[in-house]
Amino acid sequence: MTKIITDGSGVVAELSSVGLKCANAPKPPKRMMLEAPVHLNNLSARHTISIGTYSYFGAECDVRSASIGRSCSVGKRVSIAQSEHPTDHMTTYPISFNANLYFLSDPYFSSVAINRRPSSSETATVGHDVWIGEGAFIRSGVEIGHGAIIAAHAVVVKDVPPYSIVAGCPARIIRLRFSQDIVSHLLAIEWWNYDVSLLSSVMDRPSEFVRKFKSSDMKILNVRTYDVRRIEKGAFSISAVG
Repeated sequence: MTKIITDGSGVVAELSSVGLKCANAPKPPKRMMLEAPVHLNNLSARHTISIGTYSYFGAECDVRSASIGRSCSVGKRVSIAQSEHPTDHMTTYPISFNANLYFLSDPYFSSVAINRRPSSSETATVGHDVWIGEGAFIRSGVEIGHGAIIAAHAVVVKDVPPYSIVAGCPARIIRLRFSQDIVSHLLAIEWWNYDVSLLSSVMDRPSEFVRKFKSSDMKILNVRTYDVRRIEKGAFSISAVG
């Protein structure tokens, strides 16, 4: 069933009723695929994004085009996959590639500016169980591996391996969170796809967690997915998927 919502407060109420929490009506992208529950806070999202279940955002995050996995912790003011200006034109100013900008009504700008090609905005991919610290920047097209930690204010311009900790500008690998053996086991079991409530007592002991996971009859996590689309200014459609 698809619901059409045109009122801002109605959007918040409708999203919250199905486990998609937000502080106010989100600035809508073309499309959001969301696994409930998630907490969007006041996320500003554009283009197309997907967010996995139990992921949450701090205040004032800005995501342009991204796939974000399950159980991700995203701090305040994180910026993901923003548009970029071409560096191979004679100028990086939008007059050489984007005529549909702030000065469109200006006679000079509109007579010179051309739409040669859009600024780059490749999808960024954030794996499952990723922690992104406050103020981090993740470049478009970058892939963050499962279990990685992105330090506060890091500038990530290259792919980040699973379960690694990166920091700095540009971000560099500090170390792996665990031994390569533990990392391999965690990647193999993909715990974020399962109900791990029976293993809560060993979450602080990764090797013991892996051992008990493999010896237990784990149940697949029951997840509800919703397709949220912008259909016109101020109006959303919300549909259950599957």
